[in-house]
Amino acid sequence: MADNYTDTTDQDFTTGNYNIATGKNLSAAGVRNALHTKENVANKTVTVDSSSTDAQYPSAKAVYGTVNTGLSAKQNKIAAGIANDIVAYSGTAGTFGTLTRTTTLETNATSASDDKIPTEKAVATALDDKESTSNKATSISDTNKDDAVKYPTIGAVTTWAESTSNKATSIIDTNKSDTTKYPTIGAVTAWADNAKQDKLTAAQLTLLDSLSTLSFFPKGTILPITSMAWDEASTEFKKVWKICDGAAGSGTINLVGKFIRGGAYADYGTTGGTDTAQVPRHAHKHKHADHTGELHSDSPGTARGGAPLYGSGVFTSYTKSMWSSESSDNISGSAVNFKASHNEDETYAGVENADNRPVFYTLIFIQKVV
Repeated sequence: MADNYTDTTDQDFTTGNYNIATGKNLSAAGVRNALHTKENVANKTVTVDSSSTDAQYPSAKAVYGTVNTGLSAKQNKIAAGIANDIVAYSGTAGTFGTLTRTTTLETNATSASDDKIPTEKAVATALDDKESTSNKATSISDTNKDDAVKYPTIGAVTTWAESTSNKATSIIDTNKSDTTKYPTIGAVTAWADNAKQDKLTAAQLTLLDSLSTLSFFPKGTILPITSMAWDEASTEFKKVWKICDGAAGSGTINLVGKFIRGGAYADYGTTGGTDTAQVPRHAHKHKHADHTGELHSDSPGTARGGAPLYGSGVFTSYTKSMWSSESSDNISGSAVNFKASHNEDETYAGVENADNRPVFYTLIFIQKVV
């Protein structure tokens, strides 16, 4: 028998259950065992489908056909894409997508995009702005309270800020004004529950009623009010207050079209004035200053002729007459000292009406009657 009963690709058949070797007798069992290490041609199949089993082995053609059919819908090769883009799942079976590389990170979620992927440097730059956990301090103590690098946690700040010696678990008269202590939530809740009022007392209801109707004013009080405010006043308010129109049974005085005038206690209730808008008869004095006449004289002279010289009139007076060819001394005359004055009352009553009231705005007067 030949020596080559096995090679490097076969199982070693020279020992064990086979004993197929030079100088050894072949046994049916050894040959059978050796043959059982090979595929049974009965298990060969030329089709691969969902009915195939693990006991079968396909032919090369069957494998090629199945694989080729499965790959036909796949991308044959990766597309060249854009430089620096990153290959990513496209969402469609058998194809690739790409993510755009970005070297900067957005500062908020609105601007950020799921279609981009940052570079390592972009991530490192963004992280440089964040605190390092190595600088985190979970407690504040005398040794680190002035450290400008470390940052404390909320718990550390709370514990440091809240000194238990200043904590008040209840609010009472002896500490309610203490500005150094801080109350717990339970203390505030308990204090508020004890201090709250479930319902108004009778006195408080009376006070509210007096506020809504102004009943705290004494009876007889008079107040101005707009007509709009009066229209919007409640029924209860109008039981306490009435318009000052002097209506029968209202208990009010009539102030319609009237001004209120201050006076002494004894003057209460007096009335006066008139609605007549006319300037009354009145007088104006008129006086002139005195006017005085002047004194005049003429120089000496001679009058010739047959007619005498004489004077007449209010302001002229001569003392001598002369005749023809008569000479005389001075002829003199004097003026009358005349005075005139005027001092007389002139009266006038106009026929046109005149309103002497200042600019005004009309309001309603109301009076408290109960």
